[in-house]
Amino acid sequence: MADGSVTVVVELDEQRASEMRAEAVALGMSLEELVQLRVNYPSWYWSDDPDPAIDEQIADETLRRGDSVSLEAFAERMKTFGRRPA
Repeated sequence: MADGSVTVVVELDEQRASEMRAEAVALGMSLEELVQLRVNYPSWYWSDDPDPAIDEQIADETLRRGDSVSLEAFAERMKTFGRRPA
């Protein structure tokens, strides 16, 4: 594409498509947003935690406290994460 982006078409079997749709709904996003998230932030999807329910509890608590940030704000912060100020 002229702007340097790439469009990828992926065909999923019925079972995988159904699983991903359900996951997207559970996360409050569209299937397209979930796919973009996985492509742009692949490590976000994986957890070292043997019990994913713990991760869900942490996320729910964070949202209740109101100290979460948007994905866009997080992405901006990650661009400079670990760098020392000039």
